Amino acid sequence: MEGETLACGTGALSSALIYFILRNQKDEVKVLTRSGEYLNVRFEIENRKLKKMYLTGNAVRI
Repeated sequence: MEGETLACGTGALSSALIYFILRNQKDEVKVLTRSGEYLNVRFEIENRKLKKMYLTGNAVRI
């Protein structure tokens, strides 16, 4: 059985990355999901290159 999650992690990471690049963001990015909850995206940068992205937020089995 499949259900809509209301918080797509891939979409949240993609959106946060574009925001990070366009706004020259220095801190973590908060992404408001369709569910009304926020996902936090943090970036690890080394030598001006993106090394890792971290996604945190609530997880609920549906």
